[in-house]
Amino acid sequence: MRLSWTNLNYSRRECVEIKGIPMNEDEDTNDIVCQVAELMDIQVEDADISVSHRLPPGKPWTDNNGVLHQPDSPIIIAKFIRRDLAIDLYRSRFKLKGKTTKDIHLDSSQTRAGNSIYIQESLTPTRKKLFRSCLKVKKELDYNYISFSNGRIFMKKFRSSQPICIKNTSDLAKLRDSHRKDQG
Repeated sequence: MRLSWTNLNYSRRECVEIKGIPMNEDEDTNDIVCQVAELMDIQVEDADISVSHRLPPGKPWTDNNGVLHQPDSPIIIAKFIRRDLAIDLYRSRFKLKGKTTKDIHLDSSQTRAGNSIYIQESLTPTRKKLFRSCLKVKKELDYNYISFSNGRIFMKKFRSSQPICIKNTSDLAKLRDSHRKDQG
């Protein structure tokens, strides 16, 4: 059976990823997920979570100026027993604007102001790689909006523009070609 790009993220539809939470030795990731949900006015109980854990930490990286950067704290991934909870959390992610780890009493000694907290869909490694490519093209072609929904990546030049679904790198090549024709 050949899997299409839409099938690849199907098993991740009950999952969300939480970024910005510093890692502690004796942490309970289920408890952290419940606290973050509470910040968003969503009631999540421990029994609503199938499993939660940290993803493997990233590797240090060097920027274009040769400066070495340490990776952020590993992302927490949470899989819910009901898809509607994952959808509610993702749709309410904007309620986290201005909220930090201090709001859930998880302040890190690394920062006085607290870390910002972010919620995102859980993408397969292939989709994450495509999303990073889309971010580069977004900057290169001066697009203003990029988002993903149900594992699909969308780009828009302006708020009123029709979203363009990016399924693979050839879609990005077509977007570049179209941009060159419009400029030339």
